[in-house]
Amino acid sequence: MRIGTSLIAIAAFAAGPVFAQALGTVTTVNGVATFTTSTGNAALVAGTPILHGSRVVTTSASSATLRMNNGCTVNVPPGHGVTVLSTQTCAQLQAAVQPVLPVAGNPPSTAVMGQSRSGMLAGMDPVVGLWIAGIVLAVIEDWRNDDSPPPPLSAQ
Repeated sequence: MRIGTSLIAIAAFAAGPVFAQALGTVTTVNGVATFTTSTGNAALVAGTPILHGSRVVTTSASSATLRMNNGCTVNVPPGHGVTVLSTQTCAQLQAAVQPVLPVAGNPPSTAVMGQSRSGMLAGMDPVVGLWIAGIVLAVIEDWRNDDSPPPPLSAQ
């Protein structure tokens, strides 16, 4: 029986988010700012870990300071936003802080560049989609290769 193989594969896929490493933390927040990740939106507070793809947006009366693990400090002034990517240098990250200008009739986009937010899997992080696909494939493979004998027939 190959249940053990499937359980190991499932555990490996499920453990991925636990081991996602923070790129830095929020050190200060003045006023109300929002924090967007692939799993949703929340109010930004000091101590919030910054992960790859995190987006910080401040209102016209708020600001935030991010301290990255590499020593880079990023100030997000009022009415600005920044999306943090693990591939950015300090200079690139600081340059990525841009004004947030609402467009009439269209809410601001929270999609990370290169990620589509439409279709059947709208809003799903591509990595989460791969984990789900891996789990499904592991279960199907386990089911196909189940070589245990059928249960014995009862004497009734």
